[in-house]
Amino acid sequence: MRKKIFIMIFILSFLVLNGCFVLQIQGNVKYPSKVIEKARNKIHKIHAKYPERGGRAYKLNLLVYDGSSRDLVRISAPMWLVNLCLKMGLKHAKYEIEDSTSSYFDIDWNEFANLSELGPGLLLEVEDLEENTLVLIWLE
Repeated sequence: MRKKIFIMIFILSFLVLNGCFVLQIQGNVKYPSKVIEKARNKIHKIHAKYPERGGRAYKLNLLVYDGSSRDLVRISAPMWLVNLCLKMGLKHAKYEIEDSTSSYFDIDWNEFANLSELGPGLLLEVEDLEENTLVLIWLE
């Protein structure tokens, strides 16, 4: 039993460390216009290929730029890992007592359980020119 657990942990670590999950944080970025343009072009190509959002998504991408701290964050995760995290979060959320965030957000986390079934494309784009901030979330 112990050997099986070790092998499973080793395989999971191997997958995560071999590029299945990407987290990149860059500091002191003035404005990442090239990175943002590249991401928007990628999203445009996805929408051209899947105009009806057909098919299943295999990867979640997140691009965040905070103009006040000048930090750029890029996250890319396979949907199997996102789904695993969502299932674990939903399982534990049943036992959570309402916290202070419930007064700010009205979110039913169960709606995220089938995220990959939405199909490839843009999920969210928020840009605040006044604060020089951007958030892009899309599925591939």
